[in-house]
Amino acid sequence: MIIPPLLSPSFWFNPNPPPFIPVINTALIVVILAFIVAGIAAYLYRRKTELDKLDRQKFGRIGRLCLTFGIISLFLYAIAFERVNYLSMRIFWIPLFAWAIWDAWKLWMFVTKKLPEIRKAQAEREQYEKWLPKRKK
Repeated sequence: MIIPPLLSPSFWFNPNPPPFIPVINTALIVVILAFIVAGIAAYLYRRKTELDKLDRQKFGRIGRLCLTFGIISLFLYAIAFERVNYLSMRIFWIPLFAWAIWDAWKLWMFVTKKLPEIRKAQAEREQYEKWLPKRKK
């Protein structure tokens, strides 16, 4: 089977594209299901373990990203599998991947930049408030 060139507009804007080749078909469904399972696992890990607020927020964002990407990808895959005219155009995959990359970048920046700053500020605040008088209960 000849793989159509990715740079031709007819590949992306074909209203009735040919089905995926079997290797791509299998890989795509495995990746989509892996994202859905990872999203559910992150959500369950967030709910079932004793984590602080920042770690719950981190795992919530990871789970939301994976689950949202997985469900939207599964929807697009189902439309492409059923070969629905105009809705199965491959151009719809590009904004999905662009959004996923953008959201993953924001998540990475949150985990690597913002989260350590918040933890450091919390530690400084706890160190300062250690000496302040507290209310009696």
